[in-house]
Amino acid sequence: VKEKVVFAQEMEAKINETSEFYRPTGSRGSLLFFLLCDLCKMHTFYKYSLDSFVMVVTRAVNSVTLRKPKEPKKVEEVVEEKDEDDDDDDDDDDKEEEEEEPVEEEEEEEEIIELTGKELKQRVILLEKVITYFVMDYTR
Repeated sequence: VKEKVVFAQEMEAKINETSEFYRPTGSRGSLLFFLLCDLCKMHTFYKYSLDSFVMVVTRAVNSVTLRKPKEPKKVEEVVEEKDEDDDDDDDDDDKEEEEEEPVEEEEEEEEIIELTGKELKQRVILLEKVITYFVMDYTR
């Protein structure tokens, strides 16, 4: 139990330290939201809900991903081998192939890249720019 408590405290400290790096991005997001809310003072056409703002910001954050790109899976050449071996019995094979259902592939967990120091600061700056761009694009 003591090991888990120590581990939890270490993780909490790490999370708090990392979240402090993202504070400028949060500040930019709140500034943008309240600027959007003030636009309705100019014209009633500019009314935005918090839900729509959250949707736009979520899209912006998801566009700057921290996940490693998946490597394309190799296509099995089993289908080609079947076609070469069974050229004589085309009618029977076509019916059997139609009946086969595609096998669902298991989703593999994507690895999340951990950033530290300079890389994290660059990500925060990039997030600020992307969020600002997405929000301003949304207001057009």
